[in-house]
Amino acid sequence: MWLWIGLGVFLMGAGIAWFAHMMVGGYRQTSALIATLHNQMSRQDWDAIYNEAASGYREELTADQNRQIFEGIERKLGSPVSTKQKSFFINTNNGVTVVTASFETTFSGNATATETIVWRSYGGSFRLYSYNINSIDLITR
Repeated sequence: MWLWIGLGVFLMGAGIAWFAHMMVGGYRQTSALIATLHNQMSRQDWDAIYNEAASGYREELTADQNRQIFEGIERKLGSPVSTKQKSFFINTNNGVTVVTASFETTFSGNATATETIVWRSYGGSFRLYSYNINSIDLITR
């Protein structure tokens, strides 16, 4: 009986350790992903954002629509200056990992926005799958 209890405690501890490892790894991963996206936005490299995105992203938007979105953000808000991660969620199903994260971002045009971004893994690397920005400044400017 003690063997089963010990085994149960061990498995529970291993599960908690695995979960903590995934959470820390996910936080680091999203920090690197948002830094890459914001770097591309600061360089106004709209084509790189589009070309490196997941096929699902490119099926929803044309290259011209992608450019219009990010040019509008640049025109009304400016370039990303700083960001703070608010939340993230990781899900792996059938070998595909999806990371969803929200960021509170400050832009050079004295504006703030909440960015919610989804990345999907393809062959071990994450690609932009969905980008959503929410800012009153996008509407009022």
